[in-house]
Amino acid sequence: MKAFYKAADLSVLCGLFGKSRQAYYEQLWHEAKERFQDAIIVDLVKHERRVARRVGGRNLYLILRPSLEARQVFIGRDRFFEVLRQNGLLAKRRRRRTVTTLSRHALPLYPNLAKGLQVVQAEQLWICGG
Repeated sequence: MKAFYKAADLSVLCGLFGKSRQAYYEQLWHEAKERFQDAIIVDLVKHERRVARRVGGRNLYLILRPSLEARQVFIGRDRFFEVLRQNGLLAKRRRRRTVTTLSRHALPLYPNLAKGLQVVQAEQLWICGG
């Protein structure tokens, strides 16, 4: 708001929103501190990802927590995940596919005798899987 109304006093603008000047400056300080902490987290995560690329978020949080506390950054798990998400640092989940056929086996392979056969009625073709 101060950028739009340069001539207006800050205490008047804060009064319009029911806030004090102290609350305004406290918010500015809090946002700056949060950006600084986020930058520390991003640097530590990038360094750790160079060593172990596919470490998940929870394990990464547990690994980095002592380093963060040594730097006076006290952050919870959910906020940690939010910082990773905002900076595109979450590990991509691998898609697991269901294995339905085991083609590499040592069992004998038999020719497909039903290939090319036109089945037009019930019980015209019987197949045994044994």
